[in-house]
Amino acid sequence: MKVLVLGLGSIGKRHLANLRAILPQVRVVGADPVALFDLADGDAMFSDWSEAVNSNPDARAAIIASPISAHLEQATELSAAGIPFYCEKPIGLLGELPQWTQFGDSLHCAVGYQYRFHPVYRAIASTIRRRHEARFVANDDLIDHYGPDCLSYIAAHPIDTALWLLSSAVSVDMITDGLSVRGRIKHAFGTSEHLYRIDIGPRRSIVSIGDETMSLDPCNDMYLDALSAWLAWVGGAERDERTATLADGCNALEVMGRVKHV
Repeated sequence: MKVLVLGLGSIGKRHLANLRAILPQVRVVGADPVALFDLADGDAMFSDWSEAVNSNPDARAAIIASPISAHLEQATELSAAGIPFYCEKPIGLLGELPQWTQFGDSLHCAVGYQYRFHPVYRAIASTIRRRHEARFVANDDLIDHYGPDCLSYIAAHPIDTALWLLSSAVSVDMITDGLSVRGRIKHAFGTSEHLYRIDIGPRRSIVSIGDETMSLDPCNDMYLDALSAWLAWVGGAERDERTATLADGCNALEVMGRVKHV
């Protein structure tokens, strides 16, 4: 099986390692204008992602792990080539939402909202749905790496998780100043509260239900399980309900677009 990996920064390298663990015989075609390095025998490396796509029409799947600004163009070209893709979060820029809605689910494309696969949610997802509430808090010192964009780089994951657990957003009462995101979402089946910062370490991510708080410690298992579930879906299996579709990605982006900037 041949898989394209577009973008080989930290998340692209993680996906590459997990891809090899899931499919030891996989043939990888990497593409990155900066992170050029030797891959395994039988693999290929390109500095231009479009050339990588056009030179490998027999690829069975692709992972989009490039900067957010490149996601839509890459997704469009992969879709035209009939290649299913797994796109890192958020799927694109806020102003691109109308273009993203053109993609259907026929290719079995997915969005990398891996926290849906976090071991904690195996235990508490049903409780959150039954209680109709959850509070999400997260922070990390990523300001030097990403700049003051807490919404895209920290808030996106828990916003998607809240939509997955409590359904669509009826109203969004959230604000951001770049360094932080805070507020509340009223869902079709409950309410979620949110508080995030991009300029404070050490890394912390928690979810609370009433007085009970659980730590969402980062673990590779959630990345591995999410990627494995998507590959199985591409291969003909039923979609795992935790796998975020492009429609889910659009829903999260739409909610992000309703957050007020102050």
